[in-house]
Amino acid sequence: MFFHTGNRAVKTLRYWFDNDVKVVYQQTATEGVLLIDVSKMEPGLHYIYCQVEDAAGNMSDVTVRPFYRQVRGDAMSW
Repeated sequence: MFFHTGNRAVKTLRYWFDNDVKVVYQQTATEGVLLIDVSKMEPGLHYIYCQVEDAAGNMSDVTVRPFYRQVRGDAMSW
């Protein structure tokens, strides 16, 4: 899965899947691009919940996006 931060100075991305807040991942942004490996997830409809922290330490609101993990390959659809 590809996540683009645009022109915002994003420091880190916190994310979790399918409303499972017990397992929260955190990644550092590299030039505004984050890659999230979803290859081990079951095929079907899922939701990703995201929250970003900017360079000043401000946290965004949580956003949620549905995506579909296809049976063949690792391609994703938003």
